[in-house]
Amino acid sequence: MHDPVVPRWAAQLVESLVADWSADVVVPERTPGTDPGRTNPAITAYRRADARVFGRSDDPTVPVRLGRRGAAAGSGVQPSAGRPRGGADVTIELGIRPTDAALPQPNNVVWQLRQASLSPAVDPSVASSDADVADVLTRTVVAITELVDIRPDGMATALRRIVSSSDPLSARRGGRDHFPKVTAMVLNALRDMAIDGRLHPAPPLSVPDDRGAGRWPQSTPRAALAIGRVAIGYVARRVGRLGSRERWFVAIHDEAPAATGKAIVADPHATAFRLLQPPSGREWADPFLVAGPNGPVLFAEEWVRSRGRARIVVLDRPGDGSGATARPVLDLDQHVSYPFVFEWQNDWYLLPQRDGESLELYRAARFPDSWRWDRTLLAERAADATLVEHDGRWWLFTARPGPGGRTADELHVYIAASPLGPWRAHPRNPVVSDVRTARPGGAFFRHAGRLYRPAQDGGPTYGYALVVMRVDRLDEDGYAETCVQRIEPTWRPRMIATHTLNSLGELTVIDAAIREPRRPLPRRGART
Repeated sequence: MHDPVVPRWAAQLVESLVADWSADVVVPERTPGTDPGRTNPAITAYRRADARVFGRSDDPTVPVRLGRRGAAAGSGVQPSAGRPRGGADVTIELGIRPTDAALPQPNNVVWQLRQASLSPAVDPSVASSDADVADVLTRTVVAITELVDIRPDGMATALRRIVSSSDPLSARRGGRDHFPKVTAMVLNALRDMAIDGRLHPAPPLSVPDDRGAGRWPQSTPRAALAIGRVAIGYVARRVGRLGSRERWFVAIHDEAPAATGKAIVADPHATAFRLLQPPSGREWADPFLVAGPNGPVLFAEEWVRSRGRARIVVLDRPGDGSGATARPVLDLDQHVSYPFVFEWQNDWYLLPQRDGESLELYRAARFPDSWRWDRTLLAERAADATLVEHDGRWWLFTARPGPGGRTADELHVYIAASPLGPWRAHPRNPVVSDVRTARPGGAFFRHAGRLYRPAQDGGPTYGYALVVMRVDRLDEDGYAETCVQRIEPTWRPRMIATHTLNSLGELTVIDAAIREPRRPLPRRGART
């Protein structure tokens, strides 16, 4: 029995399976010609350079010898994760499919980890052997790993899916965010299997992206050319950003969404939105509309460039795009954003995102101008927390980073009898692990009797686009949703992002960022 070399994340997964699920680990003996290997010299050179520049000791993709981390294990790791429920073993294939002699019996549950891609330019066989490099060289914006159920007849069904942002330059750096979540996905699937003995199929990959992806280079010269293009493109983007800056603003539309056609929400590509331009040195984002005692009230995040942080403001005259002004209503000694405001039992509450390791709730001392701290809802970091009342219970949706992740790209749900708590975690958290749909992008709303959730697509860049998710299931045993509308940042020139949308009656507000040239500094001695 050989002592195989596997990525560190796979070794850690095997250790968890052996320790927590009493797994048996099987490694088939090597036979000539069965190892995939990497023979393209250009890709080999890229991997070495990537490791030299971006390698770190805690890198989950670093090869390690599995040794005696259970029984014997390796690139064909096939641990049986015990019997979660019903007396059936779960066999998990972590690498190359082992020989027929090592396959489980037909009555067992067989899961397999597979790399996936939305880009038709990436051949599936290439993606499974060099998926991390393929994401970089083909300019694929997301990395995808699926946990697939293999039936005895060979049919495969995706049960779980992890979608993370790809790194535009480094496969190794991108893997640091992605592969720890793969380990968590397998362990969470076993946890869910133990609840009721079955898993529901994952929804199809329905969110479009990777439209600009190139083709996988089939030869060494083509691979070298692709690597050069990646490097040149990365440098060009960095240089371009030195001479420009992004600026966020808010836009408003006063026509009922139903009048815009088949769209669930008003689409700025098809309808005219009026801009609410912030004064110089400030930016507005995360707009929220509520029905105040005297009419609609528009809250927003105001970034003050001179202070290097944001505060919560109320924008006056939200129905008029000219001469809008802002009044600060919550100004802390730290960055605050995403002003989710709601009314409950004749009191107004504000649930902003703020720096720190907790989610804090504020109560209005005088609506909408004065707010006081009320209580801590969650003692953990939470991004863009959004509440909704559904089926007699309150649900708190928030984005959190996955294991090893740097961005909040996993959706967690909490349950309570009232919006004031106490909150308990949904037993199947995270309910979504997809950078294209996980992070909330506005308040829930109902349309034609259905519940909808605005969300952010952070695949290409942070807050790149808006997606509208139809909630198909929301209960204490599960959550499911379907993407029904997408708004890309192409409705004004130089636009690079649009990530929050809210509506109230005939009013719809949205934010967006544009990239504009920096103003040149005045020459010394010149009058300004």
